[in-house]
Amino acid sequence: MTVEYRQVFFGDEPLTVDAAAQILVVAFHDRSLAWPTVSAAYGTMNEFAQDQHIAFGAFADSSLVGWIGATPSYNGNVWEIQLLGVIPEWQRNGVATALVRMLISALVHVGCHTVCVWCDDESKSTRKTRVGSAARRWLLRARRVCSLRHPARCQWAW
Repeated sequence: MTVEYRQVFFGDEPLTVDAAAQILVVAFHDRSLAWPTVSAAYGTMNEFAQDQHIAFGAFADSSLVGWIGATPSYNGNVWEIQLLGVIPEWQRNGVATALVRMLISALVHVGCHTVCVWCDDESKSTRKTRVGSAARRWLLRARRVCSLRHPARCQWAW
């Protein structure tokens, strides 16, 4: 099955908002206390419906299977990757990597100089599972993509 990647505008796509909220609940159910229900995830989705946020989604057969979102600061020179979620059935298939690459490419295109990634560890699971090493590999891959395309513009803070 092929996956289509594109920018999503949560303010204009109510069905995508529902699916993205569902992904927050499912993808983080054992790692975060932030989204125990879809209703709780709607607060986050309302933030991403604002103009200054940027988000990309991965769609399989028109269904959202993963998404990534970032928020600007310092007049758009610095962006923070806030969320990256992929439903369990699609994890470990390159979906997150493709979303990161697409987001970083778009951020470099709009003049971003720094991308920040902050990791919460509410469940203290990153040291006990493969999440920690997977996150490190993901960041290193993203760093290579960014630095190869625009070495002078990319810096990393983590």
